[in-house]
Amino acid sequence: MLGLSSKEIASRMSISPNTVKAFLRLVMFKMGVTSRSGVVGKILAHAVGEGPKVS
Repeated sequence: MLGLSSKEIASRMSISPNTVKAFLRLVMFKMGVTSRSGVVGKILAHAVGEGPKVS
């Protein structure tokens, strides 16, 4: 995990930073978290079997 900003992600993917932000908002909503670190925490918890299945 590189900890890239929305601008850096957008540059690497040749898309708008606003597209990155919108996608991240959708992911965070679906996962029930409010931050990027919350997304990472849920993924790690799932990977070690401590959390509910991420769908």
